[in-house]
Amino acid sequence: MTATHTALNAAPQPLVATPARIAAAVAVAAVLALTWLYAEQASHQAVDTTAAAIARSGTQVTRVTLPTVEIMGRRHAASTPVAVARGARAAL
Repeated sequence: MTATHTALNAAPQPLVATPARIAAAVAVAAVLALTWLYAEQASHQAVDTTAAAIARSGTQVTRVTLPTVEIMGRRHAASTPVAVARGARAAL
């Protein structure tokens, strides 16, 4: 009975050794850093390509005038929040 009692109260042992966990953490950090650098480089390349395309098209800028927006009416503020009025609070 003493052996069972001691085994139940013993601290849990890690399934993977500490150096292996550290190596996995470093590998994950390296993959994230490389992904970040690739994304940064791709973003700069996209900006450069777009800037070159705009510069190549000439100095003409196309301006678009949108029609004016008319406000048809205004909605009054509700005295209680919509979620409470629809009974969503009772579902919580």
